[in-house]
Amino acid sequence: MSGGVSTSIPARDPAIDSGLAPLTLPRGPFGARTLRLVRALCAALFDRGGGVPAERLDWVEREINDFLGAAGFVPRLMVWMALLAVQWLPLLVIGRPARFVSLAPAEQRRCLVKMEANRFAVLALPVMAVKIVIGCVYFEHPDARPETGYDGGCLKGTI
Repeated sequence: MSGGVSTSIPARDPAIDSGLAPLTLPRGPFGARTLRLVRALCAALFDRGGGVPAERLDWVEREINDFLGAAGFVPRLMVWMALLAVQWLPLLVIGRPARFVSLAPAEQRRCLVKMEANRFAVLALPVMAVKIVIGCVYFEHPDARPETGYDGGCLKGTI
């Protein structure tokens, strides 16, 4: 062919040719403020005295957002409501007009203990729900295995 017309055939995307849509990750449901609360909770729950590494906290933020991004509306709403309760319960639990993220780390841990130990389930359930979700994600990290004492093998013994 002549006349300046290209004879090359443009490359096609195999995903389009196969009829499959390209893989896209779900957009997370939480904004920066909520993820800051998740980060503070993670640091308060899992700090063993040396602090939780920033890379690990970043990882938990991304994973929580991806995990809940793939969940349905009701589970997302329930986790968000539990996070909202934990954020504002210091008003009732420690009697100070402060949000959870604005407390010092020692006060955050004390507040979590008081919330969880409270005899009113309305104060205890949100922190327990948040601990379950954050704990599931936190301990999926590859560095968590040695922290828990798991050696990768089965328990052996007689039955």
